[in-house]
This record gives sequence, structure tokens and C-alpha cells, in this order.
Amino acid sequence: LDTRPAQLAYVGIVDALMQYNLLKRLENLLLDPVLGDISCQPPVRYAERFAAFARHVFAPGGAGAQLPNHSLGVGGGDEEAYKRA
Repeated sequence: LDTRPAQLAYVGIVDALMQYNLLKRLENLLLDPVLGDISCQPPVRYAERFAAFARHVFAPGGAGAQLPNHSLGVGGGDEEAYKRA
């Protein structure tokens, strides 16, 4: 039986989803090699990156556990850790 006090967290996810059309494909093709991991990604890669970020934030001892009163966004935790997850 866990005797630690229960913790409550309110979570909100804000994301502007856009259609990945020809312009977004060109943006990814041209900017990703130059700037690195840009926000514009093909749907499958975007979903994988988002899921890895969520696992990192909500994992025991993850960024969310370390910063309980902080609103996490991109840059709110160890970005390299969630990219590798």
C-alpha cells in the first residue's frame, strides 16, 4: 500500500494542428536540414515526437514531477531526453 499523499495535476495540451500539405512538405524539406528539428514535421514523425514528449513529462521523476508548479511547453524540460525517448 502506497502511504505517500495523493497528488493532483491539471493538464492541458494546446496545439495548433494544420494540414500537412505541399507548402508544409516544402517547409520541412528546406528548413529541417538547415535548422535541425523544426516544428513542421510529417504526421507520423510529429506524432512520435509528441508521444515521446508526453512520456518524458509524465514519467515518474520526469520534467513534470520536477516542476510541479510550472507550465511545461517545448523548452520546459530536457528536450534532448524526450527526443531520444
